[in-house]
Amino acid sequence: MSEIKASGNLHGHDLTDIPVLNPGDWFGKTWLIEIGGSYSSLYLIIEANSMSDAIDELADSEKHGHHIVVEDEYLGDYPEEDRHYGHSG
Repeated sequence: MSEIKASGNLHGHDLTDIPVLNPGDWFGKTWLIEIGGSYSSLYLIIEANSMSDAIDELADSEKHGHHIVVEDEYLGDYPEEDRHYGHSG
């Protein structure tokens, strides 16, 4: 499947070529997620039922999932067999 891209305007800033994750799976509800919060932020559109579901979809993404980091004190919420570790451990 080819990659779907979105575009839009956020507070007067044109956003183009925004990757869309999980297109077509959750009744058309979409979430704009900004990662970085700086001059070169990464914006993603994620189709999901709720913000929590959108974060789960992001975490499961092979391309963008490495942006989700869970602090050690919260790892107990996630069974060991469901955890995915990146290059940093």
